[in-house]
Amino acid sequence: MITGISGVSIFSYGTHKIEIMKLADFEEFVAVENHEPILPDNYALYQNYPNPFNPSTNIAFDLPNLSDVTIVVYNIRGQMVKVLTKDQFNAGHHVVRWNGMNRYGKRISTGVYIYRIMANNFVDVKKMVYLK
Repeated sequence: MITGISGVSIFSYGTHKIEIMKLADFEEFVAVENHEPILPDNYALYQNYPNPFNPSTNIAFDLPNLSDVTIVVYNIRGQMVKVLTKDQFNAGHHVVRWNGMNRYGKRISTGVYIYRIMANNFVDVKKMVYLK
């Protein structure tokens, strides 16, 4: 339980201001002891960031339960470039970072690439762009 805050509190820093009108408003933003983390309800694959990228990018995904996850990058011709991960992940939000190297340790060429996730019965693909 949070104590010591009641009524209206105003915090300012430069042009930023936070107003908390009542204790319940504040509790939404504070991690309270003994609360379970919020886990995703569904599988999801997000757009990589940054995109376009150079030299590396992040690929984020959500898992609602323990899953065997494989993420593979392909070139625009459908040829496999790199397996980013082939591992088991707990439920939650995850991020895999790719350094723009192929499976032989060489820098990829400028172009459009496809990344695909397979996690249990979930499969999704997205496009990304590498610029030199």
